[in-house]
Amino acid sequence: MKKLIFIFTLILSIITFAEEKIKVVSFNIAAGAKNFKADLNKTADAIKALDADIIGIQEVDRLTKRSGYVDQIKVLADLTGYNFVFGKTIDFDGGEYGIGILTKHPILKAEKIALPNEPNEEPRVALMAQVKVPTIQEPVNFINTHLGIVLNAKTDEELARDSSIRVRQAKVINDYAAKIKGLKFLVGDMNDGINSDSMTLLKYNWKCVFDEETPNTYTYSATEPFKGIDFIFVSPEKQWNINAFVPSTEEYRNETGIDWRIISDHLPVIATFEAK
Repeated sequence: MKKLIFIFTLILSIITFAEEKIKVVSFNIAAGAKNFKADLNKTADAIKALDADIIGIQEVDRLTKRSGYVDQIKVLADLTGYNFVFGKTIDFDGGEYGIGILTKHPILKAEKIALPNEPNEEPRVALMAQVKVPTIQEPVNFINTHLGIVLNAKTDEELARDSSIRVRQAKVINDYAAKIKGLKFLVGDMNDGINSDSMTLLKYNWKCVFDEETPNTYTYSATEPFKGIDFIFVSPEKQWNINAFVPSTEEYRNETGIDWRIISDHLPVIATFEAK
């Protein structure tokens, strides 16, 4: 009898492994809406339309004056029914500003990682949540970030500093992720293109869902996309069939009933992974 139970458990495990599937998203929500006239109901409707297992969101306000003293990530969690973690990057405008992770599933643990930066520039962090996704055998380690930028960089020296910030931040993320066992995803607003030095460094350790930059991968700006700076990466130990896209087409807007152009100044990146 014990042998039969073992065999049944083994077969069930193999079937589960073969059917592994997960959908993840990266979405810079611009503190709820353009110009901070936040309509979190629209943002929540957009998040629900994405129907993702885990979403990394950037530019999140908590109790700031500009966003009406609203705890944005808690409101979004309440409106969507998702669980959440928040990672503060700065105290701002009477409240806090940072990044967050939303998920349909239980969060087992979370950790915030400080990233290096230039003096007098906005601090940056990465946020890791370990999530128990029922369609994945092992806990999922999900890292969200918003890499740095030197605002209004124009001179060669300023541009070099601007690039070096993200390279150093990418290295810290790579080093941190290397210590984590198991399946990992990295998402975020990287403030850089796919062929930049920082993204090239990340691609040594991760598989990017986009192989090259095309108009179909542009995420900024939402109204007239002209560059791709938002990305999803997966750790390379498993083989996946990946369907990744940016909802920039009218067909997708009609399908979801969401006009993504009015939700934020960025478009989300959406990726579904199915085990080969």
